[in-house]
Amino acid sequence: MIQENVEKAVLEAVKIGVRPRLPKGKTWSDPNFGLEVIIHVPEGEELAKQTLNERLGIIGGISILGTTGIVRPISADAWKGTIKSCMDVAEANGIKEIILSTGRTSEKCIQQMLKPKDEALVMMGDYLAFSLKEVRRYSFTRVRVATMWAKLLKGAMGYSQTHVRHGILDTRQVCEFFEKKGINPGLITRVGSANTAREIYDIVIGAGGEDIISLVCSHAEKKYQSLAGVPVSVHLVNSSGNLVNLDR
Repeated sequence: MIQENVEKAVLEAVKIGVRPRLPKGKTWSDPNFGLEVIIHVPEGEELAKQTLNERLGIIGGISILGTTGIVRPISADAWKGTIKSCMDVAEANGIKEIILSTGRTSEKCIQQMLKPKDEALVMMGDYLAFSLKEVRRYSFTRVRVATMWAKLLKGAMGYSQTHVRHGILDTRQVCEFFEKKGINPGLITRVGSANTAREIYDIVIGAGGEDIISLVCSHAEKKYQSLAGVPVSVHLVNSSGNLVNLDR
């Protein structure tokens, strides 16, 4: 066993698991006794291709959990740490244009469109402001943001964290935002009756308001650029996983 590659808590769990197999009278503390333990994951290298390992610089196999060996909901610090690690790897590989995505659907769409290197992809999730500000620590010269409508609208309106638990999209605020942008009052009234971001999108598109969607994208780009300090392009992905083509 390569002890330095195994977290302490996980190593203890392995010791407990193999203790019944120890020869009679032998213990872990015996300096004259050693035991080789092989941890094998069938098709581990293939499975690893479906994870973020390669982007984090981990190659040759799949990771098995983390510090304790117990699955827990991912923390904010852990997610932010992953974002930083992805950017570290991108920088080390000479990537100048990185792609921040809010989820797998938007990331997959941008992958199919641009065919970027895997190292250029950063899954930022809901950590919008954090990720954009983090860009300033690196030598990236351009950022692309792949996102879906609800998170795009929140970002354009100044939300720094786009998860619903940090604030449900307030339709009244959306109406105020649209009013400041000079949107038709009749359309704003209809938007005010919506219950979700998806309904807002359908109302706007149904009214032939592609120019409004473009306006939201452009406004978001300006906000994102002020955070990142480099040019930012927004790519809007619909619920079917396809790029929304906008004339901008």
